[in-house]
Amino acid sequence: MTKSTSQRIRRICGIASGVSIAVAGACLIWACLGIYRSGDGAFSREAVAAAFSPIAIPVYLCLALVILGFVLELILPADDSKRAVSKNPAMTLKRMRAKLDLGKCGEELQAAILAQVAKRRTDRIILAVLLAAGGAVFFWIALQPDAFHQSQINDSMIRNISILLCCLAPAFGFAVGAAYRGRKSMEAEISLLKTAPAEAKVSSDVKLPCPCWINKIRNAIAVIALLFLIFGFCTGGTADVLTKAVNICTECVGLG
Repeated sequence: MTKSTSQRIRRICGIASGVSIAVAGACLIWACLGIYRSGDGAFSREAVAAAFSPIAIPVYLCLALVILGFVLELILPADDSKRAVSKNPAMTLKRMRAKLDLGKCGEELQAAILAQVAKRRTDRIILAVLLAAGGAVFFWIALQPDAFHQSQINDSMIRNISILLCCLAPAFGFAVGAAYRGRKSMEAEISLLKTAPAEAKVSSDVKLPCPCWINKIRNAIAVIALLFLIFGFCTGGTADVLTKAVNICTECVGLG
């Protein structure tokens, strides 16, 4: 099989998987909303089974396409040789830094490069502080005695989720801006590295270690997960999981 054919098959499978995931997700949300609107105590085993039975085909089709994607990843590996490195500033910057002796650059160039590095480090520190502060505020509010009411579990859950989103909103907004600034900073550093003197550049034979072992670990984990899924289907584990999930929703969390 040629590389173009294998890439076309992978692309078609990826598109089909994305569409099936979207359809299955929409069906699951619609089924849950239908159960919730049917009345008090709606999330019974019979109601859940009756609502989820009609959407079993798209859900199982989605699962089959996801498994097929993992299988194709193993038997039809992607061709990384044609990927443009310039589209990924982080990889480009890593390669250029590996081929540069920063100590042989001028003081002005060193200061400019280190300033870009410090800018990205500062953004990471600020983001970590915002996440820690937002998490602390949320847990302080959620651990209050009146955070949950036994008679209004659903309303309490919705209120706490809203509080969590509000606590994480500053960190999320800053992360979006930091990602944009980080990309611009890496592009600026790449431009600075291009102006480095010739004596500061190491031989072009220097290569970064290939992280092929990461893909092997991912593929091994995917195969193990697939085997466990097949074992669970064969031994009836899916029925046990569904029963426990329904019991949690109806008896513990109190949905409906």
